[in-house]
Amino acid sequence: MANISEVYNFTFHRDMYNRPILQGLGKRFRVQLVVRRAMLNEEGGWAEVRLEGPEEEIGRAIADLQTTGVITSGPVTDLVEPDPDAPLAATVGRGT
Repeated sequence: MANISEVYNFTFHRDMYNRPILQGLGKRFRVQLVVRRAMLNEEGGWAEVRLEGPEEEIGRAIADLQTTGVITSGPVTDLVEPDPDAPLAATVGRGT
């Protein structure tokens, strides 16, 4: 199975700050995580993360995150490293 690379946005609640939510994701699933950017404040936070690995494993990792209360959206268009063949409009896939 071929590896893919997709960018997701994750939203966290304040009560998740002291939990290692993303830390073990790469160990539990065959995915690599690259945190592109993130922000935390008193009310909550978000992270833009690129996941790389088999499509099935990325899907399983996203489903697992959703069980923890993390709000996920994506995959989203990668604005930092755009695909030259992709249309200019933002794309969202897989209904997450």
